[in-house]
Amino acid sequence: MVFMASVSVLLAFLIFLAVAYSDYKNVQIGELFSDLRLLSSFDGDYSVLQFKDRRLTVIAPDGTVLYDSMVGGELENHASRPEVSDAFAYGSGYEMRRSTTVLENMLYAAILSSDGNVIRLSRATSSIYAYILGMVPPLLFLLLLVIVLSAFISLRISRIICEPINSIDLEHPAESGRLYDELAPLARRIEHQNAEISGHLRSLERDKNEFALITGGMKDGFMVVRRGGAVVSMNGAAKRLLGKNPGEEFTSILEIGRYPEFFTILEGGAVDSKMDVGGRVLEIRSELVEDIGSAVFIFDVSEKEALDRKEREFVQNVSHELRTPITSISGYSELIASGTADNEHVTEFSRLINKEAVRLARLIDDILDLSRLESVPADEFSGVDLETVAADVASSFSGRNLELVSESPVRVSGRSDLIFEAVYNLVDNAFKYNRNDNPVTILVSGTSISVSDRGIGLSPEDRQRVFDRFYRVDKSRSRETGGTGLGLSIVKRIADMHGADISISSTLGEGTVITISFRPI
Repeated sequence: MVFMASVSVLLAFLIFLAVAYSDYKNVQIGELFSDLRLLSSFDGDYSVLQFKDRRLTVIAPDGTVLYDSMVGGELENHASRPEVSDAFAYGSGYEMRRSTTVLENMLYAAILSSDGNVIRLSRATSSIYAYILGMVPPLLFLLLLVIVLSAFISLRISRIICEPINSIDLEHPAESGRLYDELAPLARRIEHQNAEISGHLRSLERDKNEFALITGGMKDGFMVVRRGGAVVSMNGAAKRLLGKNPGEEFTSILEIGRYPEFFTILEGGAVDSKMDVGGRVLEIRSELVEDIGSAVFIFDVSEKEALDRKEREFVQNVSHELRTPITSISGYSELIASGTADNEHVTEFSRLINKEAVRLARLIDDILDLSRLESVPADEFSGVDLETVAADVASSFSGRNLELVSESPVRVSGRSDLIFEAVYNLVDNAFKYNRNDNPVTILVSGTSISVSDRGIGLSPEDRQRVFDRFYRVDKSRSRETGGTGLGLSIVKRIADMHGADISISSTLGEGTVITISFRPI
């Protein structure tokens, strides 16, 4: 509105100036011709006439200037002047141009007098411009006034028009009180779209909560990573496995850690590898998801890796332990078969072969026991009297320096044959590493059963590994006593099957106490 009002005023101003200029110019020409008609009847000396703002010139028919009120002396021929030539030809003429004589813009008017000469009056056009310029200040004031008024009116109108629009409740536009009828269809459409958007948002929120519930309950880690590395979702298991706090949030996968696998995911590649994070072995797999990025799964395979390592070690140890007696049996039997051994050596070799065979059989029995324990079902458990089991074990070692102590025994849940085997192995192991025929003690107290000796004891390092398969504290003593290194492994397996806790208390050079604490019925 301000622009249009300003343009309108300016155009009106220019048109007015043009019309005023034309009118004033015509008035000036009319005045000049009026004065010329008076002068045409003057037959005196023109020099007696006084002109302040006009110039009088008399031109002969041949163009010679006979008189000029402003310029004295001889002037150039004026026959070619337009107003002069028109006056000779038509009786009158006028022209506006710059005078080369007085060096001003002049308005010329000329008529043919009765004596045959042309009388010409002229005046400077500066009076016209002065008249026009005198109109500029009020017109500019008018323009400024129009601008101010149009600005005020347009702002007022725009506020009045926009107020009902700005006050529309976008949540419920159709219920807005001051709503234009023209906007009613749009308001209804917006309200319909709001309802659809609210429905979609509720559906998305429900899907998000379901997704969070599913992924939050997973024991394995899960992440969704967009192209470029932005982390869209990361469950608690992933944070835990990667060593992060549950409340931490990450905008980029590289903020979690600068692992080579993460750079591959960042570049949009698929990953299927293992990595070490804080002592854990994690298996990480990623699958590309179209239009999203990558779905990343993280699995803790530390226990599996440890079991695989133990299995490999077990196979290696079994091979080694079996090879030793078999080598001895094979070597001695070859000597006997070749006939190179005399009767005395045959007897000795036969004794050694029998010893190694017994050792081999015991090793095989222990391996089979371990294998059998892997498949014992827990539903075969029943009430077991620990005092009775301890007494049965003690009777198996009759004639040995064994003490049995019972303090308020309690029945426990389990299998008596397995508990017997565990206690038997503890006692047998205690005798193997005992010294000076010191007594071995079986103590039954509540739901616990302990076996103690006064033997060589265990170092801190030995206590960490004593339940490992084929681990021997004193290998030379084991060879002498025929130990296989599987006895305590069997004990640990039986305790785990019963959900029992097993503990060791030992002082190097003084003895060892191993306690199994079972669960009561």
